[in-house]
Amino acid sequence: MALPTQMEKIYTFPHVGRYTPIIANFFRDLDVNILDPPPITKKTVELGAKYSPEMICLPYKLVLGTFIEAIEKGVNNLILASAGNGTCRFENFYILMQQQLEEMGYDFNLITIRWPYLRFLKEIKANKRKIPFAVKNIIKNIIKIEDEKQNGHINIGVVGEVYTMMEDAANMYVREKLKMIGANTDMSLKLSTFLKNKFRLLFSSKREERREAKKWMPEKLAGHAFDTLYNTIWYCKNNYEGILFVKPFICAPENTVEPIIQRICKKYKKPLLILNFDENISEQNINTRLEAFIECIKIKKGGSDGK
Repeated sequence: MALPTQMEKIYTFPHVGRYTPIIANFFRDLDVNILDPPPITKKTVELGAKYSPEMICLPYKLVLGTFIEAIEKGVNNLILASAGNGTCRFENFYILMQQQLEEMGYDFNLITIRWPYLRFLKEIKANKRKIPFAVKNIIKNIIKIEDEKQNGHINIGVVGEVYTMMEDAANMYVREKLKMIGANTDMSLKLSTFLKNKFRLLFSSKREERREAKKWMPEKLAGHAFDTLYNTIWYCKNNYEGILFVKPFICAPENTVEPIIQRICKKYKKPLLILNFDENISEQNINTRLEAFIECIKIKKGGSDGK
């Protein structure tokens, strides 16, 4: 739905966990009138679930709920990445969201991020002269946050669906919960991973693990399920005491590889915890399972203190 030319353009985007303020500052560096996405609350989840198709994943519901609340706060331009991987439904999110928000009577413009990104920056009328500075700044901040020092006694490799992994509200803040009980976490898919992939800087990364993953599943997988496979193998071969597999309850690609992940962890004798998330999940249930998981790893290491 086109916006009247006289209307002030106010932009926002979905939450992306701890990357959210970094992304917001990137847009501000480009002189884009950006409004931080509203905090994800119980109301956000309820709104997203109410207006979403019945059999759709939690990430979709969280993003839709965020967009509804943002429009109510005066946002009229929504920014959403739309280039998914393989045949994941993520590629179609923007179409479904646009139709739903239009049916609700909202006046807005939905802008999709696709490669090459310069086309997207032109659409949001980013200040061209500031692009080099903005890119340099966001890369510096991404590296800084991803290299944050951790002081736990147990190393956990986290695999699974990318948005559930990155967005704290989508995974009930498992990274913070694990930190509080003495565990370090490494997210297998980071924002830097996607940037490196686009510039083909990961071509030879984890090559041995990729070959082994193809033996477990030679057919092409949708979404980031193949990343889940080879990253699980990599964590099993390296200094990680356990694997945490996080995913939306009805995520088809990740559900497809779940039994294979179980077999891989059994082969390498690594503890595995699988957490499925939807809008009805109990936080107490998640807390209990995480605590039990870490306690089992401590016992396996030979001491209740985990040292």
